[in-house]
Amino acid sequence: MYLGGMVVGPVAPVVSFLDALVLDLQRTLPADGRGCVLTTSFSKEDQILTWAVLESGIDVEIVSLDTGCLFPATRQTWSETERHFGISIRSLMPDPSDLEGLGDLSEIYGSAAARKACCSVRKIKPLKRACAGKSWWLTGLRKAHSNNRAGMQKIE
Repeated sequence: MYLGGMVVGPVAPVVSFLDALVLDLQRTLPADGRGCVLTTSFSKEDQILTWAVLESGIDVEIVSLDTGCLFPATRQTWSETERHFGISIRSLMPDPSDLEGLGDLSEIYGSAAARKACCSVRKIKPLKRACAGKSWWLTGLRKAHSNNRAGMQKIE
């Protein structure tokens, strides 16, 4: 609810957080977005960050991993996000020559080494290519996801 130009009620803290996020981006990132990339998995955190980047007016490249194994719901969310914001999100795909040595997807569950090799080819290498030459990598991480993330700072 708006009262005298101010947001009041249960949504006020959320609006304050979102306003602060946009201001943090504007104060921290280069105004032209040069050297910035945002990777999205379409999680709640990434959707909020996508909105904030677009709201900030900073021209940040937005990309997402397309491992070749995405769920239909993820593809639908990807399309709906592009349509909602009127943007195009660049697809990061594995190099086809890297896929040749992996074998069938069903084989990745046979060993930790196979899972790590699959992750390297389908996620890590494409992400490294997207971040090459960039000064800023933006991504939505939630501290509650792991003990490793619990001590994260907003900007590292």
